[in-house]
Amino acid sequence: MLDRSAAPPLKHTLHFELPGYERFLEKNGLTGILIPSDRQEVVRIEFIFRAGKIYEPAALVAHFTANMLEKGTSRHNAESISSILEFYSAHIELSAGYDHANVGLVCLTQNLNKVLPLLLEILTEPSFDESELRISKEIFVQNLQINLEKNSFLAAQNIRKLIFGAHPYGTSPSLESAESIAPGILREFFKERFIPEYIFIAGKIEAADLKFIQDHFHAPAQAPLQLPASPAIQNPASDHFKKPHSVQSSIRMGRQPIGRMHPDYTALVLANHMLGGFFGSRLMKNIR
Repeated sequence: MLDRSAAPPLKHTLHFELPGYERFLEKNGLTGILIPSDRQEVVRIEFIFRAGKIYEPAALVAHFTANMLEKGTSRHNAESISSILEFYSAHIELSAGYDHANVGLVCLTQNLNKVLPLLLEILTEPSFDESELRISKEIFVQNLQINLEKNSFLAAQNIRKLIFGAHPYGTSPSLESAESIAPGILREFFKERFIPEYIFIAGKIEAADLKFIQDHFHAPAQAPLQLPASPAIQNPASDHFKKPHSVQSSIRMGRQPIGRMHPDYTALVLANHMLGGFFGSRLMKNIR
């Protein structure tokens, strides 16, 4: 058994080989990148859209647009979609971050040809069913009410506000903003923003399935998207938010770092990951 009480031997080299990749699609601003691997009979496909929080016309529109994609299409309801994915041992992951929305599919290689038509349907014909949206909103509100009782959640909200101000990076969802979400605004946001920018494929994929993706998943010709203005640099600030009857405090420190286009950005992200890691990491345990 691995002795985790002893640190691993120090190595003075960080040399490692990254897997190779190839471009399999490049048209109308859509780029497809394939990272082939025969190690496992499984494949992951991920679509990237410029449809994150920074582009939404109102709070939570990006979140609900992404999460409603698998809640029904013009030909399948949510239960039918779930049953098909379960039958073929496939899984769809949906998320909307600050800048991008992601749709990912994980599937056995042998079943991919059965699931790809459904994935195409989800990404082109979502219904945004009102009853499903009501359920999703109720779940979101319940989770938000629970999170608003957590010091860590409140601290994260407030430090973003201090750093980014009124910029979308600094705003947080509210119970009222969830109630105002309606199917119409989600359909409009989907039509305007859910145009794929990248398709990433990793794993083992058959030539016929790759051709299906090349033939059916595409982005219509469009004018270049205008990036929102960068958040204004905030003066150094601190604040103390009191929560009655709380038995534990949460402390957050932060500032605006270098931008994504800076030549040292990748190194900064890697260093941040190495110094932080997950909560059970050796560094975290030693600090605690």
